[in-house]
Amino acid sequence: MFFTIDKHILFNILLLLVSLSCKNDKIIEIRSANGLLTTRITVNGDTLMGKNGLYEYFDTLGNLIESKMYHDNKLDGTRKIYEKGALYSIEQYVNDEFHGTYQVFYPNGQLKLEGNYVHNVLTGTLKTYYENQQIKEIVEMANNEENGPFVEFHISGTKKAEGTYLNGPNEHGLLQLFDSTGVLIRKMNCDHGICNTIWKRDSI
Repeated sequence: MFFTIDKHILFNILLLLVSLSCKNDKIIEIRSANGLLTTRITVNGDTLMGKNGLYEYFDTLGNLIESKMYHDNKLDGTRKIYEKGALYSIEQYVNDEFHGTYQVFYPNGQLKLEGNYVHNVLTGTLKTYYENQQIKEIVEMANNEENGPFVEFHISGTKKAEGTYLNGPNEHGLLQLFDSTGVLIRKMNCDHGICNTIWKRDSI
């Protein structure tokens, strides 16, 4: 059996669907069977194209555990991850790719790590910090691995080690080690992570 629908009625139905799908800044809350908020969606864009807007997720205690932005069903913008209610990391996405500044934080909110992604690949300078915000290490990254010069520091700020990594945390070439006051105490020659001392301070 076949039914025919008047063209004007069909047009009005389609117009209604489009208008409903294109509402901006509409907030949708999803709750568990016992009424706890699990998801909050702030719609911003045409949902006919998929996810559009801010998506927030909560644990059973009501703490925010993740927030992320979507554009036409792709991650696009800032994604934040939380642990026990505290901000753990901030990521940037462009067209569903990990692209931009990446930061990780200590539970007290202080910066722990900062790097940069380019098309899903950790690239360029990566910095890590002690909880007192003193630089802990500066290292060059390529293809998601340590590849290039690195410098490590004591918590006091004096230099601890200096060398070069190759294809991961493998010291390669000259490695220099320093005591807690920043005085050079040892030089080593390294080959893919295997190091031999070539000089050391006499007092050692």
